[in-house]
Amino acid sequence: MDIDGAPQSPRIPTRLALLGDVAVGVGDQRQELTGSQPRLVLSYLTLERHRPVTRDELAEVLWPEDLPGHWSGAIRGLITQVRRFLADTGAGAATNPGAGLRYANGSYHLALADHIEVDVELAGQSMAHAEQRMAGPDLRQALEPATVAAELLRCPLLAGDHSPWLDEQRRHLQFQRIRALHVRSIALSARGDAAASIEASEEAVAVDPLDEASHQALLAAHLAAGSAAGALRAYERCRTILDEELGCRPGPGTESLYRRALNADNGADADMEPETTNTTPNADTDGGWVARVTGRLLAAKTGGTPSEWQTARSQGDQAMAMFDYRTAIAAYEQAIQLASTNHPAERARLQTLLGAALRRDGRSAQARSVLRAAVISARDSGDVVTVAEIVLELVGGGGRGVSPDLEDGDRAELLTEALAGLGAGPMSLRIQVMAELSLALLLVDPDRSLVLAVAADHLATVSGHPSDTARAMVASRLTLMFPIHADRRLKAVDDVIAQPGNELTSELLVRMLMWRMYDHAELGDREGFDEGLTLLHDLADRLGQPYWRWIAAGWSVTQIVIDGDLERAEACATASLDFMAATEHPEVGDAWAAHLLGIRVMQGRGAELTPTLADLVRQRPAIPAYRAALALVLAQGGQMAEANAVLDQFLGDDAVRPARDTNWSGTLGTLAVAAHLTGHKALARHLIRELEPHAARMVVLSLYGGGAIYLGPVALHLGRLSALVGQPHEAHRHLTSAEARAAAFGSGHYAAEARAASRLLDHPNP
Repeated sequence: MDIDGAPQSPRIPTRLALLGDVAVGVGDQRQELTGSQPRLVLSYLTLERHRPVTRDELAEVLWPEDLPGHWSGAIRGLITQVRRFLADTGAGAATNPGAGLRYANGSYHLALADHIEVDVELAGQSMAHAEQRMAGPDLRQALEPATVAAELLRCPLLAGDHSPWLDEQRRHLQFQRIRALHVRSIALSARGDAAASIEASEEAVAVDPLDEASHQALLAAHLAAGSAAGALRAYERCRTILDEELGCRPGPGTESLYRRALNADNGADADMEPETTNTTPNADTDGGWVARVTGRLLAAKTGGTPSEWQTARSQGDQAMAMFDYRTAIAAYEQAIQLASTNHPAERARLQTLLGAALRRDGRSAQARSVLRAAVISARDSGDVVTVAEIVLELVGGGGRGVSPDLEDGDRAELLTEALAGLGAGPMSLRIQVMAELSLALLLVDPDRSLVLAVAADHLATVSGHPSDTARAMVASRLTLMFPIHADRRLKAVDDVIAQPGNELTSELLVRMLMWRMYDHAELGDREGFDEGLTLLHDLADRLGQPYWRWIAAGWSVTQIVIDGDLERAEACATASLDFMAATEHPEVGDAWAAHLLGIRVMQGRGAELTPTLADLVRQRPAIPAYRAALALVLAQGGQMAEANAVLDQFLGDDAVRPARDTNWSGTLGTLAVAAHLTGHKALARHLIRELEPHAARMVVLSLYGGGAIYLGPVALHLGRLSALVGQPHEAHRHLTSAEARAAAFGSGHYAAEARAASRLLDHPNP
């Protein structure tokens, strides 16, 4: 029903407004929900409707300090009011059977009717469209969605109401509003509407005078209008506010715009040249991204035909799109020579493209040299967006394997600088930097790593773009690394890949496919694993990059190991290593551990890898998987005392809970095999407690090298460990389960191992 009681067609979009007054309606016809608590309940359930919300959680939002005596009954009363409002306005089940507010298992779950659009979410979607168009060739295309977002966000969420949750949401929406005004200002300048552009930037400054990106947008608007004097006045206003309120100078992006204004104003006092170093203590508020877009804007206003260097760059871009890296390298090198007198920021961007092409062609050392030079140029120019993009390329943008010579601390330092410089910069870039920084901090500062993972995931939820979601999963998956979480991880990846309008880059899609294969293996889904391997090879061949071809070959080795053809697996692994060594890539040591550990262990030849793993432990002592593998190969070589000494290191205050890393389950599986071989009962008892919740899963070992090695069912390890500590009945149960799971997954080798272990229980060795 609509607000007059007449039938409403579900095809007509109806707005649920949470900004300002809470109301449902079409056009001027609106029905409002009164009362601060009913409004808060509806808003919370609406914005969290992707999941069930418990009564306790709802109570904490409503009464953050002290619960009233009859809080449960009060919530029921509020839910009744919300249900009545949804039914009266047509937002509930009256329009389609799947909609409505339901209660089950102590939780509430809201599903809105298909034709309902929520103004907060519409603003977020509009900003996502604006961001995408800002990255395109025509900045004017961002005007419409940015204007929609700015107008929607003019009113605060639930105006007049108060709660800590609302305060948090309002801060986030204010950030989005300011951001929308920035984009609107730049798009208006591109359209030639200088007065409106300056007005939009002035509005952003008025919303938050301490937001440096807003001041940058104002400088950009004046520069685009040809008013150097106006830009200088805007800079002085920014400098004064930051000095008086925060005791700091403007950041490098603002200083870059200021220097541009000085150069354009012949009457500028030379003594006004700012310091080149940024001493601001609030670097995370620096929004230098506006400076970069201003450069694009001013270049576009000059018109004319493309210069020779621009033509060369275009040829390089076309070659990259065709995965023709050799042609792209030659074109970018030519563009750099032709643009030798250009602004440092422009040269840095060309160097970044050249570095990316070199890396994809397997010339890792040369790529790193070019990218390090580009970072210096971008820093000097104050172009913080380009700094962030170069850093992502330098650290690999795809995990440790792409740039293994950078240790976690170095990676973290570079990425921290990039994130601080971005401030209110492009959301997609911030998500990517956060995700990679979370990964770099995993073993250095796990608490901060987790915070960044959650923050990246939150921003990706706001963005709603598949690429942002996929990049955030780089970090968020690391919070769910138990084998028991494999089904949840798999569903999350499948949801991203299947999302309509999916525009994932080829490299990002390769990473998603790798995760799917890992999870299919841990779930014992051989069909899904094999299908993923076919897709991975097709995509890796299409990309043509040595690194991804090596990764695909590594997963093939895993498939061959599962089938039990160890000679062929060894030949494939060795060929893969030879291929990678020829690409100047220094990850061969890690590759030996990843490719060959499982093969050598199954052959009874693990001791051959003892020197390699000992070196890896010395080089990277923070990675527990290397120490576990070292104990295993020592035991296979008969060095039981040395193996036990390594295993004893896992018996500290945290027992066998190694640092959270991307090989957590593989570490436990390796420890289980080592404890069985050495007879380490104390470690076995701890491992049983850790592995019991995951008894129905498999173990996959991946030591930061190409691919993975399948180490059998968790139940196989539990059976052996249970026998070791004198629990024969538990051992029988686990080994029977392990044999069935290994056979179902097509691994006759591990099924035979489970049978052999069972026979030893039935007929103990005298």
